Amino acid sequence: MGKNRHAALIAQRRRALGEYLRQRREHLGLTQQQLAAQVGLSYYTHVSEVERGKTRVPSPATQKWGEALQLDRHDWGKLLCATYCPELFEMVFGED
Repeated sequence: MGKNRHAALIAQRRRALGEYLRQRREHLGLTQQQLAAQVGLSYYTHVSEVERGKTRVPSPATQKWGEALQLDRHDWGKLLCATYCPELFEMVFGED
């Protein structure tokens, strides 16, 4: 896969993950500010950036995000792997 195509794939997956996280947060009745506080972020705008696919879920806080959004830890880990490292996901889990 070419570099530009790979970058486009990652960007598309980040946007899809962000939309999923936004929907999950809203389903749980959490505001961006509340989620930010639960995962230890100083600024709720970082939640907004993740939800818009502009940035990644911060690595040190991935477990806290999963817990705050009440996600199964294995499913959450798989989703992060599929989003941020599709080659590794394919190697470990097969085609997505």
